[in-house]
Amino acid sequence: MEYSGSNKTGAEYETQFFGFTPKSFVDGVYNAVSDYIKDCFMELENELKNEPLLCQQNSEEKISKSTDEMLSLFYTNLDTQFDRFEVYMRSNIFAIPKNVLLPEDKVHAGINYSREDGKLLDEEIQQLLLKIKAAKYVNTALKQEASELEAMDVYMSECEKQPEALEQACNIDLGLADVLPFTCDQANDLYDQIKAALDTKVLPIQGHSGENVDKTKKIKLG
Repeated sequence: MEYSGSNKTGAEYETQFFGFTPKSFVDGVYNAVSDYIKDCFMELENELKNEPLLCQQNSEEKISKSTDEMLSLFYTNLDTQFDRFEVYMRSNIFAIPKNVLLPEDKVHAGINYSREDGKLLDEEIQQLLLKIKAAKYVNTALKQEASELEAMDVYMSECEKQPEALEQACNIDLGLADVLPFTCDQANDLYDQIKAALDTKVLPIQGHSGENVDKTKKIKLG
């Protein structure tokens, strides 16, 4: 279909074109005239009440009632005339010709859209929506992976500090250079004794150093 301002509602396009709706303009004129008429009739009523000859023949209540009746009759005629005024304004003054377009609508002028074109556009929109969802999923997965990599980086940094701490501890002089060889020799001797005992099924036991007798005893195993 050919693009035109008629695609929008009349009130929307009128508001966009004029900056106001014709109805609001007519209503504004009507309200202004109505206020002016009310003021005129109030002034007329006050003048009639201040007329000595008229006040002698009529009470103020009667004058007010008669003034209200005149105002009501005047409004009846005014409403009829303003209905005609509104029709004339909408038909002759505020009527937007079909060939008149707003600047933002001119870019669409002369473009015809078929039903097939609309269907293709709908399919393209659906594909774009699917791509957007997929992109959001990928972004979420990447954020999670980045968080895991950051945690792993912190863990690796802590692991890198441990060898340094161990090296610093080894560099401290605790007399380990003298103690470790002696301990290793004692462990080797004990291993040899246990191995010999298992082979001979006899376990030698060291006696008290204060005894003058043979300082070793043997216990038969098995």
